[in-house]
Amino acid sequence: MQHKNRVKPHGKEWKINFRKLYYAFHIDEEFSKDEQIERVVAEELKNPRACSGIDVGVERAFAAHDEEQGIYLEQLPEGAYFVFGIHHYQKIETRRTRVVCLNLSNNRKYTIHKAAKIEWVNAKRL
Repeated sequence: MQHKNRVKPHGKEWKINFRKLYYAFHIDEEFSKDEQIERVVAEELKNPRACSGIDVGVERAFAAHDEEQGIYLEQLPEGAYFVFGIHHYQKIETRRTRVVCLNLSNNRKYTIHKAAKIEWVNAKRL
């Protein structure tokens, strides 16, 4: 135990060790096959976060390789209707990383990450 109990869970020491592990396992060689992923990962390594789902740029770069393609919630105009999971929503307001949405079945407001993949629906279909 290098630092014992004197460090923050995702503080400076954790970030340094995370970078060391990244390069020790040669993950950079795998990511160098895709220029966009390599760029966003290099940017993320400057100040890594504890959760990969926080950075929208990282989400987008990796999403290009997903089997399920779709559009992101942030791409919809406010007031648009969409399906997320099994529920129908209306986009109300965009915040920094999340979007306030109205669930049309129970009239409750929820925040959904703006990088969530959704299905855009016409208001006439509802």
